[in-house]
Amino acid sequence: MSNEETTVSYGDTLELSIESTGFEGKSIARINGFVVFVEGAVEGDVVKAKIFKIKKRHAEAKVVEVVQPSPKRTTPRCTYFGTCGGCKWQHVDYAVQLQFKQQHVVDAMERIGGMKEVPILPIIGSDDIYFYRNKLEFSFSEKRWLRKEEVENLNNVPPLSLGFHVPQRWDKVLDVHECFLQSELSNSIVNAVRDFALSNNIPAYSQETQSGYFRNLVIREGKNTGDVMVNVVTFEDKPEIMSKLSSELTNRFPEITTVVNNINLRKSQVAVGDVEKVYYGEGVIHDTIGNKLFQVSANSFFQT
Repeated sequence: MSNEETTVSYGDTLELSIESTGFEGKSIARINGFVVFVEGAVEGDVVKAKIFKIKKRHAEAKVVEVVQPSPKRTTPRCTYFGTCGGCKWQHVDYAVQLQFKQQHVVDAMERIGGMKEVPILPIIGSDDIYFYRNKLEFSFSEKRWLRKEEVENLNNVPPLSLGFHVPQRWDKVLDVHECFLQSELSNSIVNAVRDFALSNNIPAYSQETQSGYFRNLVIREGKNTGDVMVNVVTFEDKPEIMSKLSSELTNRFPEITTVVNNINLRKSQVAVGDVEKVYYGEGVIHDTIGNKLFQVSANSFFQT
């Protein structure tokens, strides 16, 4: 079906009934059989959504208003939901999320794999809906993604942000003060590091000018051991700054078992250093899976 037949145009705001759930946090509506993937909608919703992309076989839209909420919808716990992009389904009841994911597996086996009537056991839900991640990576930036309240009060916007890149915008960072993915301790450490940078006038690294200091903050937790690593990724080696930061953090948060500084001299914005220096503790944490004990370094891959 062509775009002309659908009469769907870029920038249109349409009222859509959401029929089903797709991948990557998008739901599906149809206009005369033409598929529209809708961000921010839930199966069973009636929404007003704005078209932002049109292709030959489908269009993409984003919710601007929920006209009639689905019974499967719930209120997101996080105030950054919908902007951050880190959590795709926080507006969907957890039991329903499991049903969606179950169906995704079935669809993959049948539609992509071509296998019919494959027995698929039910997904086992987690006891911990929040605060389950053992690692979070935050980015520093001198370019902030402005929220509505910040746009209205630009004079009070600090010169440095610490948080997450918003989807498809690697040049700006959403300043995040509370995240429900890792732990309350993690949130406190993030806010303390941001305060340290601002109070000491230490700038974030800029790719454009190849200057600045702070690049990333990576927090690792041993969920079964209580170990906590703070890994500060910087553009330069400045022991006086890291020593002061390490001392302040470990005095304020005795739960921290090691503080590491990864120095990334490259232009690419990755949270891995060319040089690693340990300022407190062993430079590693430990965690268990079953009866196995693992040693986890700053740059290890250790799955959630």
